[in-house]
Amino acid sequence: MKRLASATLFALFALPAMAQSEAPALSTSSVDISRYALSINRASILQPTRQLGYPIWQRGKLSLHPNFNYSYNWAENIASKNASFADTSIHTLSLNASLSIGDNMSLSYSPSWVKYQNPEFNDHVAQSANFQGNWAYQTWSGSLQQSYQSSQQTGFETLRQTSQKSWTTGLSLSHELSRPLSVSLDLNHSLSNSDLNTKTQRWRGQAWLSYTVTPFLQLGAGPGVGYTKIENGTNARNADANVRASWRLSRKLSASGALGRSSQSYSKAGSQTQDSTTYSASIVHTPFEATQLSLSAQRGVQPSLLQGQLNQSRSWSAGLNQRLLGFAQFTLGYSQSTSAYQLVNTQTREDTAKSLSLGLSMPLTRMGTFSLFHEKTSNNSDRAGFSRNIYSTGFSLGFHF
Repeated sequence: MKRLASATLFALFALPAMAQSEAPALSTSSVDISRYALSINRASILQPTRQLGYPIWQRGKLSLHPNFNYSYNWAENIASKNASFADTSIHTLSLNASLSIGDNMSLSYSPSWVKYQNPEFNDHVAQSANFQGNWAYQTWSGSLQQSYQSSQQTGFETLRQTSQKSWTTGLSLSHELSRPLSVSLDLNHSLSNSDLNTKTQRWRGQAWLSYTVTPFLQLGAGPGVGYTKIENGTNARNADANVRASWRLSRKLSASGALGRSSQSYSKAGSQTQDSTTYSASIVHTPFEATQLSLSAQRGVQPSLLQGQLNQSRSWSAGLNQRLLGFAQFTLGYSQSTSAYQLVNTQTREDTAKSLSLGLSMPLTRMGTFSLFHEKTSNNSDRAGFSRNIYSTGFSLGFHF
């Protein structure tokens, strides 16, 4: 249940895959670890990345791959349904079923049953469904993504257990003009709501002109536009100009980044236009075959769970991924973020969250994984009642086919 895990942990433990990716497309969204301070299911994060094994069912181009996971988590000082803080043990049972449709399409569904020992928390079933399709024809290529997620957050942003649902659609088109030059267009729409009567829709378009300088260096530039509709709030429009670069300096070192200048205006009469700089960057270094170091940073704007507000956030994280004894995986990560909540041109609150996490995972037989994890997250706010420390310790058992 990766989508429920801490954004901090995700950045640290998923970064190995980023070593092979292009520079991230700059958008007005950014990581806000204060919202996801406590992970409900870290098991999927702590397990080493695995390729799909043999399917349990196959017919023609269809193949089914299931995964099961159980995690136990002892959490201290997390936000409950009654807007108070309490300690509790959390039991999570997750199932993930992935259906591959040939080489270019996949469909997955993952329900997670979450049980709290403390009655001050709501037991629930978190869900995630994803579809992805890719196609290519001569010098054209494209992809379509559709996802749905439902979860309950227990972080700092709202100071209470908050139910949230989101739907996201993404369409990408790319055309190679010549061997070093290509153009692409990314279109995205997202809809999210929560039990705090907040409903937000976002539309965004981003165009890129990319130039491949060498097989190891790619540059790009392009404009982007977006619109955010906030129910019972003030709508926002933004336009930005962006540049990006992806550089594989050596077999052991790669870097990518994007930088932009954004102008944001509001529908409320008398409001002022806000100009800001947005960025995202990552560096991955593999000094030895069993060791990987990572560093990332980003800044942007995204809707808040707080009614009618936006969150201007910036964050950075660093991580170590070390293989031990040839089979175990040790992970160490630190991250820090600042979240400024704004109602039109007025800042209502600013939080600074710091998180330290440790994890150890190892295989159990050919299809199983056992993981241990511990995390401490501290939030310092300029508003009374929002400063808090959260502790989380647990283990998980996972089985894949």
